[in-house]
Amino acid sequence: LVGYPVAAFVTGAVMAALPQGTPLRTAVSAFIASVAGGVVCLHAFGIVGLHLLVQMPLAQAAMADLVFVPGDLVKCVLCALVVHTVAKALPDWPFGGRAR
Repeated sequence: LVGYPVAAFVTGAVMAALPQGTPLRTAVSAFIASVAGGVVCLHAFGIVGLHLLVQMPLAQAAMADLVFVPGDLVKCVLCALVVHTVAKALPDWPFGGRAR
């Protein structure tokens, strides 16, 4: 639970730092941001949590966590598809709150 706000912050920070403009570029940026925050950051917290709370060795915790990665990558692709669709439907919307 501690990792969720951190992962959300990382996802937002990465999304704000990546280029946007076209729907495709925005979708690719959303995919990269969701992988960085939602997969890398959140899974790192999960692995450390297993290590600290369950006293599982780090290598074993990392191996146990790998079962969730494919599903989370599918969710990252779905996120990019939704962002692409929204970006095409609302071409004048400044993604990330930036003025054009």
